[in-house]
Amino acid sequence: MPATPRSRPPNPHSLIADSRSPVSFLITDCPQPATLTDEYLTFLQSHGCSHLVRCCDPSAYDPTPLKESGIVVLDWFFEDGSVPPDSIVLSLRDLISTLPPSSTLALHCISGIGRAPVLVAAALVDQGMDPTDAVDLVRKHRRGALNRKQLAWLVDDDGGLKKLNKKTKKSGMLGKLFGRK
Repeated sequence: MPATPRSRPPNPHSLIADSRSPVSFLITDCPQPATLTDEYLTFLQSHGCSHLVRCCDPSAYDPTPLKESGIVVLDWFFEDGSVPPDSIVLSLRDLISTLPPSSTLALHCISGIGRAPVLVAAALVDQGMDPTDAVDLVRKHRRGALNRKQLAWLVDDDGGLKKLNKKTKKSGMLGKLFGRK
């Protein structure tokens, strides 16, 4: 019997919401160019997504159809398997602070198990969730999400995300919304 090609894990999309967050997060796989306008755009619209964060190489597909339909596409590329640079985390904070409450923010990398989930977990931590709980919530919805490096960055008491939070003193809009000064 010939070997069957291995299919992708059943993680096409995950909606992650928590009462501490003013927005929900929709993590998806990278859309295929052939289904961008019919399936993917319709899917984003059905979830009320006005913004999409692409963490993968922008050459993966042409976002013009999404933009023409009113979706703001943000290219925040960082290397697969790595943690986001401070500039992207700060941009994410700013973006969340500008979205209306109860919005849904869509994010994708290639397979939706590394870069997009680490950004969602970082946003949840920023909004008051314990890092371990944020990781558990993301992994509950995205099987296989977050590698060791990303996990360490999220939970390290002396470095990573917590170091950035201390450095920036969380004085932005999210800090004000969630009682941090």
